Order: sequence, then structure tokens, then C-alpha cells
Amino acid sequence: MTTNKHSILMITEAFYPNIGGLETHLGGVCEYLGEKGHKVRVVTYQPLTTRVRGPKYEETGNVKIHRVQWFGVNWRHKLERFFPLLFLYLFPGLFFKCLSLLFKHRREIDIIDAQGLIPAFIAHILTKLFRKRSVVSIHAIFGFENRRILSALVKWVLSSFDVILPFANKTSDELLALGLPAEKMTLFVSWVDL
Repeated sequence: MTTNKHSILMITEAFYPNIGGLETHLGGVCEYLGEKGHKVRVVTYQPLTTRVRGPKYEETGNVKIHRVQWFGVNWRHKLERFFPLLFLYLFPGLFFKCLSLLFKHRREIDIIDAQGLIPAFIAHILTKLFRKRSVVSIHAIFGFENRRILSALVKWVLSSFDVILPFANKTSDELLALGLPAEKMTLFVSWVDL
């Protein structure tokens, strides 16, 4: 049996050395994909919630991590309730780093993997520009009931993805209620490193 090896651009706002559930999950995903022979390029910020720093560029096996230096320690949590401000804060650094990497490595990268809503907006633009396949993982419950503009934007952006991976049944239900197609969704199961 032969398996295709892919080159993946993963876009995430948080990654190691920051510590948290998403960071631990993505570290495990990247390690697994790298061991299976896939090449993963992670574009992320230097930790935004602590003063800890990782190398600007790090390479371990088949995983390459590009950390963008950004301003504002702990602004992310302060802006979380105000999505337009959070978007303006988090979008630019990741977008321009991903854009430059795709210009340089467009023939090497097969798939764009967005981890979260703001990376999904970035991937939405980049998949159109570079004609790449795309997957998005949604790690949150948004409560779209009273957020009509946001729900319309999310539906428009996520409908362009080839695969949508909600992290829980509640997230899946919320995305289905927006009118996103069930056939694009696969509930992903996190694992525990024993």
C-alpha cells in the first residue's frame, strides 16, 4: 500500500513554546504528520499571552516552524469579546508571513490547514490566490444566535474549505445551523498522550 506524502502549510495563532490545549494538540499533530513523512510548515506568532519566546525559525525533522514577532502581551484575551478588533490585531502578521512563504514555496505546498477562525480568513484568501486544497479546524463555540454579521462571514469563509473539522458536537451543530454542508464536516477526536 502506498500513501501520498503531502506538504502542508499550517496557520495558527498559538503554538509551542506557549502552553495550552491548542498548542499541545498541534504539537502532537505535527509530530505525527512528520513521522508519517508529510512535510509541515507552521506559521504562528511568538507567544502572545506570555513573555516566553521560541526561535524565529525552527526545524525538527519534517516540521518547520516560522514564528512571527508581534506586539502586545495578553492583548488577545482582552480583545476576545470584540471580534473586529481581535481580527485587526491577529490577521496582518500571519497573513503577510503566509503570503510570502507561499510566493516562495507555492510549488511545494499542497494543502493549507487553518487552525481557528482568523487563520480560516487568511487561508480563504490564500487558497483562492494559489489554488490550494484546504482544511479548517474550529476549536471554539461562538454563539452565533445574536451575531448575524459574524455568522454570515463565517458561513461564507468556511464554505470555501474542502474539509471542516469541528472539535465537538456542539461546534458541529452550530456550523450546521449556519447552513454549512454536513458532507464537508468530520468531527475530529483529540487524543491523550499517556
